Amino acid sequence: MVIGIIEDDKKDMLKAFDTGADDYVVKPFSIKVLLKRIEVVLKRKSNENIFMCGQVMLYSDRKQVFVGETEISLTLKEYQLLEYFIMNQNQVLTKEMIMENIWGIDSEFIDPNTISVMISRLKKKLNDSSNVISNVFGMGYRMGE
Repeated sequence: MVIGIIEDDKKDMLKAFDTGADDYVVKPFSIKVLLKRIEVVLKRKSNENIFMCGQVMLYSDRKQVFVGETEISLTLKEYQLLEYFIMNQNQVLTKEMIMENIWGIDSEFIDPNTISVMISRLKKKLNDSSNVISNVFGMGYRMGE
């Protein structure tokens, strides 16, 4: 009977790993072992956030942007604009949404054409020949493949 239980535990463990688990606690367990496993998982989860769209990689913790292997230098507003796009991939973002998100309360003092100019500069810096940031005619802009 013990062998059957061990086989069931093994099947459960393998199933958990197949469905995406990267750790598994088998009962009975020591509280010290459980706490150490939690500590390890929390360290693992605190790793840097990396967001991608096409060849564009945004490292949010370091505030760095790469296109392929090449680091791209952006102004603060360009970085904020790219981060906003990448966090809202495949969604149409209107100029009003962009202005409110990037400039907040000061957006009422920003000319809407500023957004078009910034997006044009950003696309140029990203060497956006793949058109990862595109104009959605009459609506706004979208980032996505």
